[in-house]
Amino acid sequence: MGGELEIFAWTFALVFLTELGDKTQLAVLALSLKGNRVLVLLGAFLAFSLINGLSSAFGYLLFTFIPPCLLRLASGIAFVLVGVAGLALELTARGEEGAEPGPGGKPSLLGSFTLVSLAELGDKTQLATISSSALTGSALVVALAAISALTAMTALTCALGGRLAGRLHGRKAGLVAYAIFLVAGALTLVWPD
Repeated sequence: MGGELEIFAWTFALVFLTELGDKTQLAVLALSLKGNRVLVLLGAFLAFSLINGLSSAFGYLLFTFIPPCLLRLASGIAFVLVGVAGLALELTARGEEGAEPGPGGKPSLLGSFTLVSLAELGDKTQLATISSSALTGSALVVALAAISALTAMTALTCALGGRLAGRLHGRKAGLVAYAIFLVAGALTLVWPD
């Protein structure tokens, strides 16, 4: 492949487009419906930096030693569990329709970081980063492009979540958010590679 700028542009476009409709994007949307979108964006950025930095630097080794099917299974199960537990909590919560959920109901920086990190493991954007790094040998450029693309997509998704959250309040927002987690987990488990 060509120069560093070409590698950056190619990787950015590849990762940005593969993130459209991805389970990570759905997770970010769900988190942004529940609370502070700045914390969601920052947590996601840190997760992208960690996961895609490691993927780019050690991508080929990770791809060789950890079967993607196991990572996908763990990620899908985590999403389904979060969705089921969250829906159960929202449905059994007492109080008014517009009431905010109790402690732990809003996403934290650590919660966003953890969930997005799990969602990215074995994800198509991680595999795109691994492939791009392996093909070009430019681990740093690929990592920066992937992190930039995912952060741009996350910022757009958080903005969408902010608009939706303005229309959905209290328990409705929680139900929609956890239903998204449940759907994302189910799709992760059954969608063909």
